[in-house]
Amino acid sequence: MSVSRRNFIASGLGIVACCLAPTHLLTVSTRAATLAPRQSTHSRILVVVQLNGGNDGLNCVIPYNLRQYYQSRPGLAIKPGEILPLTKHIGLNPNLTGFANLYKDEKLAIVQGVGYPNPNRSHFRSMEIWQTAEPNKIADSSWLGRYLDLAVATGTTANNNVYDLSYMRYPRNLEERNTTYSLSTAFGARLKFISQMIASNVDARIYNICLDGFDTHANQSPTHSNLLKQLGDGLLAFQRDLQSHGVDRNVLIYVFSEFGRRLQENSEGGTDHGTAAPVFIIGSSVKGGLYGEHPSLTQLDEGDLCYKIDFRTVYTTLLDRWLLSDSYQVLGANFGHLAFL
Repeated sequence: MSVSRRNFIASGLGIVACCLAPTHLLTVSTRAATLAPRQSTHSRILVVVQLNGGNDGLNCVIPYNLRQYYQSRPGLAIKPGEILPLTKHIGLNPNLTGFANLYKDEKLAIVQGVGYPNPNRSHFRSMEIWQTAEPNKIADSSWLGRYLDLAVATGTTANNNVYDLSYMRYPRNLEERNTTYSLSTAFGARLKFISQMIASNVDARIYNICLDGFDTHANQSPTHSNLLKQLGDGLLAFQRDLQSHGVDRNVLIYVFSEFGRRLQENSEGGTDHGTAAPVFIIGSSVKGGLYGEHPSLTQLDEGDLCYKIDFRTVYTTLLDRWLLSDSYQVLGANFGHLAFL
């Protein structure tokens, strides 16, 4: 059976992808099988959300008391009165009301200034770096693929199959669940599908979903605002849906983009490829709050923000404290932990 790059699912510690994902995301073996229920209803699930194109983190998590923010973005800066404050210094974009509600409920952790050494501003290469966790070489497997390989080798799962959803029947009870979930966007519909899979006890432990359109070189404000509303509203509805089914403590959501945008807005009313950006972790098992320092707006790297936290520190935390794996065997080094778990 051939594997669709758009939609595929793996059983055991399986994966469902709801976007056109590079093959590096999940390098796993392929063989035909049936869609089985999870062996334990307490299995931990990771939902990976990719913001494709390079999300402008500065207009998401905003250092609203710094004059450099407004000086550098006379057209794009969010007005102080519109920002949703989290602290006296940091606030959220007004279109991220969903995130503001999750933060208030202590279900959202914001990791500030995440990146890696010698940043690459190519969409393809930087996304490849995030997916393989290998900034210094071209790798042939992803960090999740290596995690799955390790899980199989240590007997955590009996198989590691990949399935093409276009050839599969859904579980009998899939359509009977989640009848009150309603979102009008494609992103929301994909989240609804994932919530149905989880509530139906399908044996997939890792889900991947993409939200495209973040490459905002021109006329950024309306495009970015719409995307952030989809993101915030969608993930708030998703989290509440998981809670309604009583499976929320088994699910963790990880949101990232391949890079942020430059501090200075450009002449086209947009922003160009940058470096460090925030990462978001959502779930009922998360210790909500702000983690790390917001990058300086005066000490820059060729006009870009300098990262404060290596993205592999986020992966180490997810691997060791959520997926209960051995991060050293997956990543090949020690990167420390963050306290969101």
